[in-house]
This record gives sequence, C-alpha cells and structure tokens, in this order.
Amino acid sequence: MLLRQPTTFWYSVALLVACTIGIGMYGMPYVFAQAGFGVGFLFLIVLTIFLLTSNLLYGEIILRTHTRHQFVGYIRRYLGPWAHYLNLFNFWISMYGSFLGILVVNGKFLSSALATFHLNVSPSVLAISMFLLIAFLAYAGLKTVSHVDLAVMLVAVAIVFLIGIFGVPHFAWNNFYFSTGTAWFLPFGVILFALNGLNGIPLMREVLVGKERLYRRAIVWGTLIPAVLYLVFILTVVGVSGQGTSPEAISGLLASLGPWIVFIGSLFGFLTSTTIFLSLLTSFRTSLREDFQLRRKGDFLLPLLPPLVFFLLGVQNFIGIISLVGGVAVSIDMILLLFVYAKAKNHGDRIPEYSISIPKFVLYGMMLIFALGAIYTLVI
Repeated sequence: MLLRQPTTFWYSVALLVACTIGIGMYGMPYVFAQAGFGVGFLFLIVLTIFLLTSNLLYGEIILRTHTRHQFVGYIRRYLGPWAHYLNLFNFWISMYGSFLGILVVNGKFLSSALATFHLNVSPSVLAISMFLLIAFLAYAGLKTVSHVDLAVMLVAVAIVFLIGIFGVPHFAWNNFYFSTGTAWFLPFGVILFALNGLNGIPLMREVLVGKERLYRRAIVWGTLIPAVLYLVFILTVVGVSGQGTSPEAISGLLASLGPWIVFIGSLFGFLTSTTIFLSLLTSFRTSLREDFQLRRKGDFLLPLLPPLVFFLLGVQNFIGIISLVGGVAVSIDMILLLFVYAKAKNHGDRIPEYSISIPKFVLYGMMLIFALGAIYTLVI
C-alpha cells in the first residue's frame, strides 16, 4: 500500500518528522553524557512510548472531530474555558520558547558551516536573515512546507548515518556509563522537547485528506524515525566524546573527527532547525486563523516579533530554554491532551478511521508522570 501511495503518505510522515527533529537533538548527547548513557536510554525508551501513544491519541481526537482545529482549539472545544486559558498561556510559552531556541543556534550552525570555506559571517546576521526567509516560506503555504520537509528529511537521515559511519572507528566503549550518579533527571526535559511533534499531527491530516486510513501508520513512522535517528546520533557523539561532550554536541567532536565533521554537523543543524522553524510557523499561522480568528496579514507578525526581541536582548541559554519548554510546557500539553482524549471518546461528532483502546489506569499513570516531571523541572 505504501508503494501505491508514496507521495501523500511520505509527505505526511515527513511533516511529523520535520515537526519533531530539530535543535533538541543537539542537546541530547550532552544530557546523556551528564546523566549516564543507561539512564538517558531508559528515558528515551519510556518517553518515546509515551509520545507515540500521545500522538496516536491526538490523531484519533482529530478524526473524531468534524471541525478543523489546532491543539488550542481542541482544548477549548472539549475541556472548556479553564483548560483553554491554561493551554493558551502554555501555547504561547511553548511556541516562543521553541522559536527562541531555534534562533539561538540557527545562525551559529550556518556560520560554522560557512567558516569551513573561510566565509566568516556574523551568526546574528545569518540568524536574522534566515528568520526572515523562513517566515516567507511559511507564508507561502502548506504545499511548500511539505515538499521542503520531504527533501530535508531524506538529507537528515543521510547525514546522521554518515556521522555515525565516520564516528564508529573513534568509539571508546568506556565512554558509556549506565549512570554517573549525578544529573539523573537532566534528560527528561530535553528528550521531551526533542520528541515533541504535536504540531505536526493536524498538518498530516491536511495532507491525508481522503486517505485517512493511512493516518495511524503515518503517525507511527513519523514518531519512530526521529527516535531512531536520535539514538544513532547520541551513540556516535557520546562514544567519541564521552564526558567531553559539548552542550551543542558538535564542537566536542572536532579533536577526533576533524573540521569536516563540524561542517556536516553544522549543516545538519542548520537544515533541521530551519525545517522545524518552518513547520512551527506554519502551524502557528494556522492556529491564529482557526483558533483565534486572526486573518489579517499583519497578524502573522505575532509569532515573529517576540522571539526576535528576546534574541536581540541576549536571552540565549540554549539548554535552559529547551529544558524548560520540554519539561514543563510539553508535559502540561500532554496532560491536557489525555483529558481531551477521554472527553472526545464520548463527545466527538465524527466516526474515526481508527480507535485506540487504552486502560484508564495507564492514562492516569501517564498524567502523573508528566505532572511530577513538570514539577521536578521547575524545582531543580
């Protein structure tokens, strides 16, 4: 079936992959090295299962609802004002935090890649320039985004495995600890941030209109592909750098793999951060239209100006930004999603193409874990 429908299926998968893979990947090797590879791996397995379950549940919510919305709209429809205002606050924090984190590294990645060819351009200038270009591409619409996503997904897969191939000869197996005895919870927020592709689920539905039977399978592929790519990348970086793994992963590889690995890694970072920015802006624009009834062209500036202002003011703590967004904002989103799912099961107005059966105690357990994770992230 996949061979008969390669275009729509793989474009939809690419949308979710592109909404998932991003700058969070570059923080993962560092937190694995700090907490211990074994501890990080357990977090990755458990959170991948949780996020896959959440993505499938969100897909079912969308299929059970006749009217099109983004996540904010589904919260308002099924949970009412109290959850809507909570999610509204969380929505803006998540989006702006994600945009800001991307701005912090996007210009640096491109600047590092160009420096390989002795072209020295200011990271700030490149970040602002790319910011404007990405905004234009997002404004061009969903079709442009989906085609760009597919191309970048294929390049991303190739580059990750290329780094892995060159990194294997430099592996030192004594770099892998089950636990370092410190920072054991550090991977939680960064992994959640890196695995979160919630904004891509409604966009996938737009691509698969009339082919909703492929929706569940596309969600599974689109969720697992990033997790596998992350694991390959983490194995390579931690295996080569060990405790010397840098926060952005790439510079720690320079001594062992040489300057070209910096170029490849920087290029990949630039591509993925650009793509995730493009997808997030598209989702944000759709939400402004569908959930906030903002349709003027000037309203498109709402997601653009605040992160740019904070960037220019010097808010550039990369790990701190993605940990906070992942550990707190994404956890709150997941809790609200589970409440929406429970409500949509009984109050949806459309028969879905697929339905997931999950015991209530599993849903409550997931809610508890996300809640404790958010609280612990704030405390530490």
